[in-house]
Amino acid sequence: MYKIKYVLFLVNLIILPLCSFSQNRNLIDSLEFAVINAKKDTIKVKLLNKLAYESGKADPEKMLKYSIEAKDLAQQLDFTKGLLSSLSNISNFYSLKGDFDKVFEIDKTRMAIAKEKNNKEDIASVHNAIGEYYREKGEFQNAIENYLSGLKICEELGGLSSEKKSIKILIAGFFNNMALVYNNLANPEKSLEYHHKALE
Repeated sequence: MYKIKYVLFLVNLIILPLCSFSQNRNLIDSLEFAVINAKKDTIKVKLLNKLAYESGKADPEKMLKYSIEAKDLAQQLDFTKGLLSSLSNISNFYSLKGDFDKVFEIDKTRMAIAKEKNNKEDIASVHNAIGEYYREKGEFQNAIENYLSGLKICEELGGLSSEKKSIKILIAGFFNNMALVYNNLANPEKSLEYHHKALE
């Protein structure tokens, strides 16, 4: 009986990741086909950004390629939301590479664009990214200040009562990141408090 359970466990351990990879490959193939056939409009920018995001899991270089394409087209179309998404993907690429100074430069650009357009949700999102930069650098006070600034904006947008799921996800992310900071500061009580808030 033990051997059967062990064999089933190993089979699941091997097959499930392959199924997941296959599903992701199918999604990437579909997105690539859609991008090829799309007109040069905002929909193509969205498709390129989705393709960049999905490709990043398996092929970060393709992530960068598609993100740059999306950024260039978004700039031509004056499509701010698409531009911010493409810059976020480019930032993620450099984060995967461990080039956090490049990430910070891109995030400062994202913040300037979001502030220029007065897009509060994107401003909050960039505060989270900049907070992560500071947390990675061990500059915990700067990280906390950015997280709190982003949380304040989320509260202005309705907070946990907001009908937008994206606001609630942002808030949970801020709380989780605050918990990580307090964990780094060897304050387990405060860390646990923020982890609980993230789960609410």
